[in-house]
Amino acid sequence: MENRSLEAPFGECFLDLQVEQEVWRVAQVLYGRTALSALVEEALRAYRRSPGYSPVTRLHVAQIGVDALRVLSQDPHGRRRLQVESGSCSYVEVRMALRTHLYRYLLQQVFNSTAATESLMEAHLAMDVGL
Repeated sequence: MENRSLEAPFGECFLDLQVEQEVWRVAQVLYGRTALSALVEEALRAYRRSPGYSPVTRLHVAQIGVDALRVLSQDPHGRRRLQVESGSCSYVEVRMALRTHLYRYLLQQVFNSTAATESLMEAHLAMDVGL
């Protein structure tokens, strides 16, 4: 099986796309629509953009789910988010730094819930030690 990964320039971040997809999948099953939407909303409020270049990436509905895509596309009042570009109904475009923040935030929440799979526990450990 090929190793699908996404790396930002300058060593800023490394994401294993399969682990990232698993984080979103487990979070959807664990929290359900309402709680997941609240978690994503909380993660977006906690995000602080740092200066510098961060490439644009796409998060597809097949990867993150319809509810998460909706929350990323619009704020609770139905307005378009400034940090997210909605390319179509099947994906959103976000900067790599925001994508990494969302991944890490959800991974931490799943890990704290004790519902994390072995691969997610390994990803959390790697995140803790800075790998």
